[in-house]
Amino acid sequence: MAPAVTAVVEAASLRVSVSLSGVTPDGPVEVWRAHSDGTRDLLRGLPPVSGGVSQVYDYLAPYTPVAGQLQFRYELTSGGTLYTSAWLEIVSTEVRLRAPAYPGTEAVVCPLRRPSVSMSRPQSIMEPLGRETPIVQSGVMQAGRFTLAVEVYSYADARALERLLRMSPTVLLQRPAEMDSWQYVSVGTPERSPFAENLLPTVDGDVGSWMRYSLPCTVVDAPPGGIVGDPSASYQAIVTKGWTYQQMLDWRGTGATTYLDVIKGGY
Repeated sequence: MAPAVTAVVEAASLRVSVSLSGVTPDGPVEVWRAHSDGTRDLLRGLPPVSGGVSQVYDYLAPYTPVAGQLQFRYELTSGGTLYTSAWLEIVSTEVRLRAPAYPGTEAVVCPLRRPSVSMSRPQSIMEPLGRETPIVQSGVMQAGRFTLAVEVYSYADARALERLLRMSPTVLLQRPAEMDSWQYVSVGTPERSPFAENLLPTVDGDVGSWMRYSLPCTVVDAPPGGIVGDPSASYQAIVTKGWTYQQMLDWRGTGATTYLDVIKGGY
């Protein structure tokens, strides 16, 4: 059987399920996400091929607010031959904060403005006596820092955002059509303020429950070893499958020894 790359967009969670089949020999392989603008990114977190197959969820696939603006596909080179998936696209205007390592944790927010990004460069400046110009030693320009100002429009959305930030200080920020459509950021001390200071809500979702947040963000490296997790995974999904605990561990393969190992995958 010839190698095949299959990719399916899961619109509800804005992710892509990428599967390999017929790949030989077993072991680590590289799959790249190629975009219609000519750029390419390595698909992160793909497990080594076992029995000719492998599967991973791609949370970093770009999405765009306009259909046809940006498409992508997945590419595998095996035995000197290029194998590709079909061209895909994800159309969405939502700005999301999510922690892929924690199933079911994400928050949809509405940015108030596009932030200004500061990229500092450490410098040592020496001004010797008798010299007109200083001597400057410069370091490496640092990753960006910015403050993200957002609104949410219910207490439920506010609780979802705060739960996410409590569970994971480092989150994945996805913003369609931005120059950096996805970034991992470490969030410092969030500030919350009500949109309407003198109004209490009559029902959750009216203007009295709207909240504004100021989120100080520092761009950081993506987590090593790839990202894992499945927002659709839950205890109920496992019960519905009817699998025993040992079957779940066997399904996850070598190295799965705990319930946490089990939920780091799809059902």
